[in-house]
Amino acid sequence: MHQTSREAGGEPRTVVRDVTTVPVTGAIAERLERAEGSAVHLLTRQSYIDGPLSGWSPEWIPADMPPELDAAVHAVESLDSILRQMCGVTPVRAWCRVSSVLPDRRAAEGLETAHNRPGWLVESLSRDAAYDAR
Repeated sequence: MHQTSREAGGEPRTVVRDVTTVPVTGAIAERLERAEGSAVHLLTRQSYIDGPLSGWSPEWIPADMPPELDAAVHAVESLDSILRQMCGVTPVRAWCRVSSVLPDRRAAEGLETAHNRPGWLVESLSRDAAYDAR
């Protein structure tokens, strides 16, 4: 988000709202190819472009990549940069889906909007570029 916004002439900023370690379940476990119950970081952030709020995101990152995520995201805003520098991976988009939805209560609060106001839902999965080469 940071690089794309800057390349388009915008000034991006993200604010960490929460970082916690949780057991992964369901579709998220399946997409991350992790066993149900294994530990993942749940990073929740708000994004801003040129000042106004532009997005809210829960992001699931396997707990071993990087184990010190809480400290890292408070020092560097770009998760892409953190993964490249601390984990030695090259994140690439492996899957993406975009739809228009009514946000659930948690998303509406994060977006600072009414729950009956439609918004864009962008779901995506990034992998290490070397993943498919294995």
